Amino acid sequence: DLADLLEQLRRLRLVLLDYCDRDPHAPDPATCREQVRRLAERHDRQSIEYWGQLERETLSAGRRRLRAIAECFRNPLVVVDQEGVVQVANKRFTGVFASQLRDMTGQSLMALCPSDTAAELRRSLRQQTSKSTRSFPGRLIVASGKHIPARFLVEPLFDAAGLRDGATITLEGAETWPQGEQDFVVPAIQSFASMLPACLQVSNVNGKPAYTVGDVSSMFGQEADDGSPLCCQVTRQNGKSPSDCPCQQTLETALPFMGELPVDSPTGSKWYQCVCVPMHSATGEISRIACLFYDDSKRRQLDRHLQSLLLEYQQIPLASQLAMTVAHELRNPLAVLVGFAEMLAQGVPPSQVSSVVDKILHSAMRCKEIVEQLLELGRGGPSERVPMDATALLTDLVQPAFSAAEQARITWHLPTRHCLVECVPGQLAQVCINLLRNALRASRGRANFCVSVGKENVRLEVSDDGAGVPEELREHIFKPFFTTFKEFGALGLGLSLSQAVIQEYGGRLWLNRDTMDKACENRLSGACFIAELPLFQSHAVTDSGYASIPESVQRPDSKCVLVVDDEVDLVEMVSMILTMHGYRVESASTGVEALIRCKQDNYDAVILDVQLPGELDGMGCYERLRTLHPELAKKSMFVTADTMSYQTRQFLTQVHRPYLEKPFLVHEFVDAVKGLLGE
Repeated sequence: DLADLLEQLRRLRLVLLDYCDRDPHAPDPATCREQVRRLAERHDRQSIEYWGQLERETLSAGRRRLRAIAECFRNPLVVVDQEGVVQVANKRFTGVFASQLRDMTGQSLMALCPSDTAAELRRSLRQQTSKSTRSFPGRLIVASGKHIPARFLVEPLFDAAGLRDGATITLEGAETWPQGEQDFVVPAIQSFASMLPACLQVSNVNGKPAYTVGDVSSMFGQEADDGSPLCCQVTRQNGKSPSDCPCQQTLETALPFMGELPVDSPTGSKWYQCVCVPMHSATGEISRIACLFYDDSKRRQLDRHLQSLLLEYQQIPLASQLAMTVAHELRNPLAVLVGFAEMLAQGVPPSQVSSVVDKILHSAMRCKEIVEQLLELGRGGPSERVPMDATALLTDLVQPAFSAAEQARITWHLPTRHCLVECVPGQLAQVCINLLRNALRASRGRANFCVSVGKENVRLEVSDDGAGVPEELREHIFKPFFTTFKEFGALGLGLSLSQAVIQEYGGRLWLNRDTMDKACENRLSGACFIAELPLFQSHAVTDSGYASIPESVQRPDSKCVLVVDDEVDLVEMVSMILTMHGYRVESASTGVEALIRCKQDNYDAVILDVQLPGELDGMGCYERLRTLHPELAKKSMFVTADTMSYQTRQFLTQVHRPYLEKPFLVHEFVDAVKGLLGE
């Protein structure tokens, strides 16, 4: 121990001093004694500090072990010293008072009890002879001021000398204690909810509210009906049946509900995010429904403002460049369409009618493909993918796109073994062509295309011997419409679309910033773009999953479809298609006219154009249908030529209704209508 160590050091000092006194070669005895004294003081101080730290660590470890043991008890447990001061308390004990462990340590247990219980505790702690457990009934004072009855089991503790050194106190009767809901959970919820623009309500399964927290008057302009949940009141106010209430849907499905609900108030209409969550009892059954209303009006206003900004952005002068590109691509097939259509109108020999119709159909299909490709690039949507060997894709689709003079400037470094990537071959080939054309345009004379295969990825590197990308432009080169070759007619879409395609395949495309990095020995000194794609893992390739409809299915002859579109020729074509397949067809040119017809007649399905003239477009007409004719709204589909619009795309994503993009093929339209009618 420490005393033995200090005694050994004292004897060592005496021996050292005796040696210095007897050795003729030793320095002055007084100097030796002073040095020995300083060393002795430092050794004593360090020894005391070391043993003190060791003692503190031992006590701390003992406390941690004691706390771990205390947490193993199912009942509340607390360890106190001889004066009743809390030394250790488990979480079940502190949970009764809504306190943390660090807040309970050092507190007097007597202060948490009424006077009679505190006196009984002092009596138990003062007994010096009893070594058995003492039990007595008592009470605790919780945070709300209530007195909670419990039975105290006092187990005495003794020190090394056998004297009383505190006690371990266990509380029984936990099943009669509150679960904490009335004592601290509800006040905490009320405190948080009062600071939020929200209303929280808990109702039982019979539709009776139990708790309501928040400013209800801000929703309705008056106090809510205490006998009815808020969600049911909003449902009734919107003219819907009780079965459409979110709380009823939560009860039926046992799943949370989340959606937007409009509320009319004296200050105007507001939109609230409604969240209904089921609350389960100990048996697993739904016993209550918690419903939260959060004011979402400002977010919707901000969203509409953002939409208007995006719509303005779509009208900036750069869009004119895209329009010229589209016009150039469509001009040739449209010329064929107009010419042959005019010839048919003027009359052609009967023997040539079939040939003219074939040419018109061929040119129309070409226009459709051009539009679909442009929409696909602008939207970045996925297409049908197949496993494709990277080397075969480059040799079959990419290399033929360059002239002999351009080929002479490109050096290819391709692997000899197969490396499959899952892609749309034409789409990935276009990415490679874009990167190579950029490299040839920026190079002094040479461009390299290198393919390397790793364990999990295929890396495509396109480099040139030009000056590289300036530092100030590197943050902008992947942005849409950014280009340094505007004078050559470039739109600035190549790199942004290429990056979107590579990311869609689960890879990444980036500009190598380290010009000294020679990871690829064939890399040139200029700009280097790297595309990394995951290797295709071989597995059984299944069919696309689209099943053809048997020809033997009998066409209906009584179902009526309402077509809402202001394009007379398109309505005539669609009506002819539906009539040929056995449907009855009626049409409307505006949203208001469509609602009037739906009020007068019963329809089995409705086909809406998104863009309609007048005060009610296709989107607004659909929202009215959801309110006035919800079953017909579930049998609606859209046709549109405006999927590039942010507003249209967002609407179609939110409503989850089928839609077709113009132009569409006849069989695609017929299949969509049949699917809409459940055939």
